[in-house]
Amino acid sequence: MEIKKEHFLDKGEQDEHGFYDYYYEGDVYEIAFDTVVYGARSYTDNPQELSFHSRTLPNVKSSSFSHIPYEEKNFFECINHFKDKLGFKNFKILTSSNPSGGYEDVKLEKFTDNL
Repeated sequence: MEIKKEHFLDKGEQDEHGFYDYYYEGDVYEIAFDTVVYGARSYTDNPQELSFHSRTLPNVKSSSFSHIPYEEKNFFECINHFKDKLGFKNFKILTSSNPSGGYEDVKLEKFTDNL
């Protein structure tokens, strides 16, 4: 597993009181394995949460997840690394199957026993 991390800052216009109409700051991660690359980000206002937003497979364009990949050994290894080594406690994932169209919570207890 190879992890690339890049800090980002995205802010709107500042008003006369010093406030921004929007302000996002955090880190973007690219987590690469031999057969898959995961994209994730965290925000400074919620530093214990990591949100996965994309997955790239060989010879395939980056895409969203169709479901939470509890059965994928690489995803399990990735989650464990960010939890055990980097201190993240909450994980979310953007899936195309979510009826609300947003991020879903990754339930750590749902990873299959065969991993």
